[in-house]
Amino acid sequence: MQVIGNIFNIILFVSLIGGIFTVLLLFFNRIFRFALPLWFSICSMAAYIVPFLASGLYLIPLKEQMWFKGYYIACILWLCGIAVFAVYDIAKSILSHRAIRRYSICDCERINDICKHCVQMVGIKKVPSVYFGTLDTPACVTGIFHPVIILNEAIMKQLTDEELSAVLCHEVTHIKSGHIILERICDYISIVNWFNPLVWIAKKDLALNCEVDCDHKTSMYLKDEISAPDYARAMLHLLELSTVHSNKKSQGINALGFLLAKKRITLIMRKPTKIEKIITNIILVGLLAVMLFFSVTLSRGYFYPYPAFDSQPEYIHILK
Repeated sequence: MQVIGNIFNIILFVSLIGGIFTVLLLFFNRIFRFALPLWFSICSMAAYIVPFLASGLYLIPLKEQMWFKGYYIACILWLCGIAVFAVYDIAKSILSHRAIRRYSICDCERINDICKHCVQMVGIKKVPSVYFGTLDTPACVTGIFHPVIILNEAIMKQLTDEELSAVLCHEVTHIKSGHIILERICDYISIVNWFNPLVWIAKKDLALNCEVDCDHKTSMYLKDEISAPDYARAMLHLLELSTVHSNKKSQGINALGFLLAKKRITLIMRKPTKIEKIITNIILVGLLAVMLFFSVTLSRGYFYPYPAFDSQPEYIHILK
């Protein structure tokens, strides 16, 4: 139990630092309306799992700690929460794998030819398998080691060749950029920090930034074939068709889906100048430096030896 208590002590520290960093991220994103780069969202999630300490401190104390009884109860609750979310994640993965095995392989030559063309443009070695399935989303990528593309057949056959190129190139770009692996890592980080609501907000924000990053890269790949306005129109058409073919009883476009699509389209159409990019990156690096400084400062009063704000001679006296 001593080891578990020490691990939980570390998680509490990084969860606090990650939460503060997420608040800064949301403030900068929502107030100033800047498009945050993907690397900044990755740093935000990394803050929930990687501790940054001042020199001379130890994550694991050199001697056993006398935890309060309530602390051991919190450790047990933390482990129970991890077990519940882990079981749910495993069950969801198993059910998804079984569902894919029941899906039919895509036999449409038009879709397969466009997919091969997109693979060549993006520059991945292997053409992913394409399946027809019934999902909430009209198109998605799944599978870490063997990624596959799942399409809604009824929706895909109503798209033009340009719209199909936009959809398939977008999904292939997800594979090229490793977004699937990145989001799975974030799932595990969220499970470990399940008690912190800010980690789930940061996870959703990173998923949105992955989509925006993918939109920008897809637009670059398709710049000679599809313009940015046409790419945005294809996204809206896809949203419209997915609403029409939805099995849900509610009618109309989902409000949250529309807002997310609107934000993505706004970021696609908006082309910041080089000066804006430089200023944004400088501010983000400054926020990252503030987070690191706060983490190092807080660690001096949190980790072994205690109290860490004392001078070095007092350290020696305490250790003796």
